[in-house]
Amino acid sequence: MKTILSLSLMVLVAWKATDTLSDLNLTQTQVEKVTMYGARTGFALPSWSEYSLYNFVKKAKSLPAGSQAAAVKSLGAIVKTYVQSEQFKGEWQAYLKEKGFYDPKAAGDVARLEEMKKQNTKQKGDMAASTKKMNESQQQMAKVLKEHPEMMDMMKNQMSKEDWAEMQEYLKNPQKATAAAQGNTSSGDDYIKKEEARIQKAQEDYENNKYTNMVRLRLKNVIETANSVDFAAEVKANKYNQKKFVNPVYEKKSDLWKLFYRAGKEPTMAARDFAQQWLGELK
Repeated sequence: MKTILSLSLMVLVAWKATDTLSDLNLTQTQVEKVTMYGARTGFALPSWSEYSLYNFVKKAKSLPAGSQAAAVKSLGAIVKTYVQSEQFKGEWQAYLKEKGFYDPKAAGDVARLEEMKKQNTKQKGDMAASTKKMNESQQQMAKVLKEHPEMMDMMKNQMSKEDWAEMQEYLKNPQKATAAAQGNTSSGDDYIKKEEARIQKAQEDYENNKYTNMVRLRLKNVIETANSVDFAAEVKANKYNQKKFVNPVYEKKSDLWKLFYRAGKEPTMAARDFAQQWLGELK
């Protein structure tokens, strides 16, 4: 008896899903493709005809007032079932791997950066000590040469032209050697800063695109976008007979904003309410 009841419920759910898709002029494949595309792009919508949502919008608006919201919520349930399926999760993990999203902590990047910082600090300390010793030695030499100028000719004959020129330069500007040493250590600091920025970006990308976080962010986007739509916005045909918003600010709005505008208030608010309920379940 329980088996028969379970099968009956499964058939009923399948029938309702099929009926909803039929009412909205959609197919299961279309819903899955557009859902995955939207998840990847943050709800940029595909323009290719096979998966265009304009027919959906047209069909949703043609439904009687009061039934539009019910149809959209039924569609939301279909999307939710797909997003929570192992199929979607597997495809999402494959996508993250394909795009190179990864956890820098788990990969050891953060630990390597900390070790790099330690080595850089040690190198800077060693360099400072070496530079100090070198400066003291050269200052002593400069003092001796000043007191015994006759030694200059002897040293000139014993040193290569390059070394002699370098020594002459130092005698004119003793701070130059210190500046050169500091320049060598600053390159390590620059590399560490770049690595810190890269790792931070990789960590943010990873966190934002992890399955649960991604779903959360997409649902928040639906809610915020739906709440921002001006359903009274005016449109006007241009010389190419393309409808454009009179307010140029609206023309720059996202694909999702424009989709909600075209769908109308009832379906859009239904989508928002469904997203709010789903988001609440994830907390």
